[in-house]
Amino acid sequence: MSSISTINNLLGLKYPIVQGPFGGLSTVELVSTVSNFGALGSYGAHYDSPDKIAEIISAISERTSNPFAINLWVSDRDTINSSISEEAFNSECSQLLPIFELMDIEPPRFEDSAHIHFEDQVEAALSQRPPILSFIYGVPDTAILEECRRNNIVTIGTATTVDEAVALEEAGLDAIVATGFEAGGHRPAFLDKPEAIMIGTFSLIQQVSRAVSVPVIAAGGIVDGNGVNAALLLGAQGAQIGTAFLACNESGASEYQKEVIRHHKNIKTVLSRSYTGRLCRYVENGFLKMLPGRALDSYPLRYWVTRSLRAHANSNDVTSVASVSCGQSVDMVKHDNVHSLLKSIVDEMSEFKSTSG
Repeated sequence: MSSISTINNLLGLKYPIVQGPFGGLSTVELVSTVSNFGALGSYGAHYDSPDKIAEIISAISERTSNPFAINLWVSDRDTINSSISEEAFNSECSQLLPIFELMDIEPPRFEDSAHIHFEDQVEAALSQRPPILSFIYGVPDTAILEECRRNNIVTIGTATTVDEAVALEEAGLDAIVATGFEAGGHRPAFLDKPEAIMIGTFSLIQQVSRAVSVPVIAAGGIVDGNGVNAALLLGAQGAQIGTAFLACNESGASEYQKEVIRHHKNIKTVLSRSYTGRLCRYVENGFLKMLPGRALDSYPLRYWVTRSLRAHANSNDVTSVASVSCGQSVDMVKHDNVHSLLKSIVDEMSEFKSTSG
């Protein structure tokens, strides 16, 4: 089994477990509870303003003295949307007008959309000096990584291929999350189209762990201690878990989203760009069947246009439109409380170690 002491020492952990940083659904309570247990709590802040990010870091720091991570998107818009016009916004919106009319809500206006730049977000994060910064969708600039090193901030990158992992190591990232296509949430590929990269977690971590010398954290389809043990056996030093934490009371998911994850069996998940314009794994529903994701990148346009739709659907249990993002192992989720989930993971890890040792 891969040594876990490296990742535990690097990140200051008791257990080699990382809570997935789901953007928009993270909470201070979840992150601090995970960190206080001895695992790594992670806050997905890519939808937050610089001021909000500073507030979040301060609030987490007040609730835990243990390490935690703030996660940001390096690439905050797709190339096609490097400059977004009102005409382009209205064109994107027109495709969804029938759904706005069906749900009897007003479509969004261009003047209400606002883009938050990665550079401003990371500046705010750096000013607060969180213990760890993690990144998806690319490699941070050299200046950012140098500033992290000056302030003793550990950095984690995210890869979906060996080439991406190598690029992250060569840039100087301290650790790498190798995420397979089983994972819920967005597919953070940055060297190729995500549709062209469908490598499973347990194949990917074996390849990545052989290609880089920095610690590797496995992600995708892992929901329990058995999954963590398997990842460690195959070369990872730690494991990132998302869906199982999302189902917990402490997460920021809506009650509808939690109920789907906890109680619906034989769930079919699909990869689609329909909600945000970037490829993401969701529970299949009527919206995704009606509007299959286009091959064209359209983030953040599509995200802006669907924001009010998603908010209305999730708060009013409009099941045909409400978005639920989760990984392919969702049927194995058992816990609705962070402490019981973490204790179960650690117990399963210990049981395996005692029987195999």
